[in-house]
Amino acid sequence: MTVVAGSIGVHLKFADHLAENSKRTNANDDRDPETITNEDVSSETTVEAQTASRKGRLDFSTDMNDINSHVTPALAKLLNDSIVINSTAFEGTDETGAEGGFVGSKTETALMTFGQKMGWKHYKEVREQAKIVQMIPFSSERKSMGVVVQLEGGKGYRLMLKGASEVLAKASNHHVIVEENSAASSSSDTTDIPTAEFNDETRSNISRTIIFYACQSLRTIALCSKDFPSWPPPGVKTNGEGEVDFNDLFHDLTLIAITAIEDPLREGVAKAVATCQKAGVMVKMCTG
Repeated sequence: MTVVAGSIGVHLKFADHLAENSKRTNANDDRDPETITNEDVSSETTVEAQTASRKGRLDFSTDMNDINSHVTPALAKLLNDSIVINSTAFEGTDETGAEGGFVGSKTETALMTFGQKMGWKHYKEVREQAKIVQMIPFSSERKSMGVVVQLEGGKGYRLMLKGASEVLAKASNHHVIVEENSAASSSSDTTDIPTAEFNDETRSNISRTIIFYACQSLRTIALCSKDFPSWPPPGVKTNGEGEVDFNDLFHDLTLIAITAIEDPLREGVAKAVATCQKAGVMVKMCTG
């Protein structure tokens, strides 16, 4: 599985090899993703025409390899931390005997590989420096997992969550702000990451984006965070081990990104489907 597209904050839409995969971005596209026909998708002018008619809109598309040109060093660090600290994947030999990749759940290995391709700090160094105060294991009921870390210099604590995008986006009331080519004008020393409160337009934007990826058979995973001045936060209950209940944390989140992950067809699937169709069997879906 591989990260092939996504949205950082609300407005930065990226795709792997954007020139060949322009259909994987919906920047400034207000159409309902579930009603777009194949003819609409294949049109070379539809999105460009809509973009031209919406001067002043904040969405922009970029190739995945150019993400670092648009995210500040502080935001890149937050993205990397959210991926590598909140994960159990590690480098090793996978089930096929291949070395040098990541071992773990396919979703986590896809995200870890994405972070590695971006050239962000190596996961081992990040994990060694992280001061973890609470782990939140994945639960199918809450559809997410998380970790709480103490920030550098004792500047508070940060909850980082990843999981089902529609669930985490709904629990978010803010999103990070990303502006085109913002990395060039940002100081590498600052740790500030600007955010904005969701409004009707940005809420609709991120909802359409999630559906847009789902309509392309891509799995979407959201990354979110929330900062606290102290730990445990005031007014929350803890168990015998000093851990805070998840429900006391799962609100007022800040959306960092939506990642779209492709699960490619295995070798031989296309031929098998063709054989079924030739035999009169109507194939509706192929899953793992």
